[in-house]
Amino acid sequence: MTPRELLGEGTLLRTDPAGDVPDTGTYGLFLDDTRHLSHWELTVDGTRPRLLTGDGDELVLTPWTRRGADPSCTVFRRQTVRYGRLTERDRLGWLVYRTDGAGLVHQCWKDSARGICFRSGEPAGGRLAVAEVQAYAYAALRGTAGIARRVWGDHAYADRLDRTATDLRARFVREFWLDRDDFVALALTEDGRQVDALASNAGHVLWTGLLDDDRATRVGRRLAGPDFFSGWGIRTVAAGQPAYHPVSYHTGGVWPHDTAIVVAGLARHGLHAEAETIARGLLAAAAHQRYRLPEVFAGFGRDEHPVPVPYPHSCSIQAWAAAAPLLLRRTLHTTQPEDPTPTA
Repeated sequence: MTPRELLGEGTLLRTDPAGDVPDTGTYGLFLDDTRHLSHWELTVDGTRPRLLTGDGDELVLTPWTRRGADPSCTVFRRQTVRYGRLTERDRLGWLVYRTDGAGLVHQCWKDSARGICFRSGEPAGGRLAVAEVQAYAYAALRGTAGIARRVWGDHAYADRLDRTATDLRARFVREFWLDRDDFVALALTEDGRQVDALASNAGHVLWTGLLDDDRATRVGRRLAGPDFFSGWGIRTVAAGQPAYHPVSYHTGGVWPHDTAIVVAGLARHGLHAEAETIARGLLAAAAHQRYRLPEVFAGFGRDEHPVPVPYPHSCSIQAWAAAAPLLLRRTLHTTQPEDPTPTA
């Protein structure tokens, strides 16, 4: 078996023909003659796919099937190396996961079976790129660029990270923006279709600074509106959509940690009055529960019920919920907008 080699900026990647790094022999990711990665393997449903063809840094693979059966998917595997880093991208160019019917269906914080869905209520499946995960990547790029510039003194690396972040922002608006709703799509499917449920995940996007101020303001005001804000907190899915149900784990319930992140996102973009109103609503909910916020409570409006309606089987206490008031305090008692990106 002839090893496959990729070179870039002092870095060597030596793999087998399918792009995997076996944990034997001279395979691995090397920088300055030191191996930094000794095992790297791609599997589909627990099995290594077979190589159909490959040229340079892009490979085409499919899962193994019995004779005459069509494969469940085609994998376009693109690998690049530069300065000690191995990057693999799917064909969408986003951070993605594949839904898993045998375990946690979704590999994001809304991990229930219907947590990522269209506004019709139809669950999204296959390979998905969820909005807030791309936003976390943006924050990581900007934050690492700041560290590289101020601490490491590596301005060239910092500039590369900033350029990547700028490109990510432009692509995100181009592919995730819902023009008819002035809002952010919940996710993209493998074929680029927008998962169009209006969901609280957009608040995480605000928190990271991925959107420009104009779009962020429009999204923020929608999040502060009555279809999202129950009077106690932010519904995970806006009321009025077929997908919404007030007693639903991820499509209508109110999560304190999610609400706190939305508050931080609003404040980051100057929507301080809206942020304070929502924060006061969540603190009022806490007062009804001896200041011991649960994991989640139902999405019924404060004008419908004088106390927050419990969600069945909600965890209490729960770590995310316990941290929510701390983020609220930090957001409302600082002169600067809350920024999740690290600083030196």
